[in-house]
Amino acid sequence: MAILKKRYEEYNLIVAHLGGGITIGAHLKGQVAKDIGAMATVLKGFCDGVILTGALTRSERLLDILQSRISFIGRVFVFPEDIEMYALLESGREIITDRWSIIRYQ
Repeated sequence: MAILKKRYEEYNLIVAHLGGGITIGAHLKGQVAKDIGAMATVLKGFCDGVILTGALTRSERLLDILQSRISFIGRVFVFPEDIEMYALLESGREIITDRWSIIRYQ
């Protein structure tokens, strides 16, 4: 991320992907804001910013609602690109070429 001054790993960021799998409605704006707020507690309030990604971030109405509820947590960055399939492809390529290993959660 060119806008960051430190390495990605040095930041405390909350990332909310708002792709097509999220139900749109009154539930969405409140639930997403609540979940982002919950992540801020995990970071003990030391949050460098909130990153919103996915196709639904193209909705100005949704962004206005979310930003009014979460901007106190930290700077809000919006990346409306919907590139999760590309990310899956790249991750698969890293695993196939043995650059990454598969982590199995139980």
